[in-house]
Amino acid sequence: MSKHELIDGEPCEHRLCLSHISHPCEGCGRIGGIPLPSIWRKYLENLHEIIGASGELLGAETIREREEAKLNLRIALANIDKL
Repeated sequence: MSKHELIDGEPCEHRLCLSHISHPCEGCGRIGGIPLPSIWRKYLENLHEIIGASGELLGAETIREREEAKLNLRIALANIDKL
């Protein structure tokens, strides 16, 4: 099955496909089972849910969650011109 036939959230043949949340999967090139343009659009459209009025990261309780949220935001903003 090619990556073009996969449904969002469905893993490819790579056994750890859905575990890739910080970089694209080697098998299909998606992050967490979502094509890159879709995941960037998701983050950019939901910035009000990610960043509060005073700039704090919402919903990020632990250091790991905050770092992951910052990384995802940096990925989205770095690729905004590709949407």
